[in-house]
Amino acid sequence: MNVKRIEFTPKQAKSCETSLANMINTLSQLCHDTKEAELELVSLHLDIAFAELTEHHFKKMLKFNNAVR
Repeated sequence: MNVKRIEFTPKQAKSCETSLANMINTLSQLCHDTKEAELELVSLHLDIAFAELTEHHFKKMLKFNNAVR
């Protein structure tokens, strides 16, 4: 499979980094709120989404961000 390398400008990398941080913060707050409301299944799904976002995408963004600098 041929994968094209994506090149980010510093401004684009910063924008992506900010968007990712906002998504992580929002999911974190939603996870907290659903646990307090005892919405167990919703909380479980949000926890899974949060874990995937922070583990996979955060590492990817760091790699892209470091490549730009």
